[in-house]
Amino acid sequence: MEECARVAAMAARAMLASQAGLAEHALEEEDVMTTVKNVQRQIGRRERFEVRFLYEGPGPTAGRDVRDDRAGLPNYPYRRASLDCTVAEWVDRRFRVSYPGFDFQVVMGYGKVANGRMLLSNVRSSYE
Repeated sequence: MEECARVAAMAARAMLASQAGLAEHALEEEDVMTTVKNVQRQIGRRERFEVRFLYEGPGPTAGRDVRDDRAGLPNYPYRRASLDCTVAEWVDRRFRVSYPGFDFQVVMGYGKVANGRMLLSNVRSSYE
């Protein structure tokens, strides 16, 4: 019920914004919240490699996988990163900004976790 009310409120804002000529306030993909599984799928399609969400910080859950059905995350808002970017740069510039409170692993095509110094071009080529 809360989800329907939230979506209705966003649609109403978008309609008012379009009537007022404020295109920047119209309903956008980033306004919609989704699950971990959907974000992983979005990243995989755009970036061409798999990722894992992990719990960050102190406590008993630190480093554990986040359940795929966990909701409330924003959609992945970026286009494909450049080939000369490293895994660590990509995680710092994109992931930590969009998904604070989570840690992240980039997975190679053969199942191992990518090193932070590895170039994204090498990670992508491991899937070919």
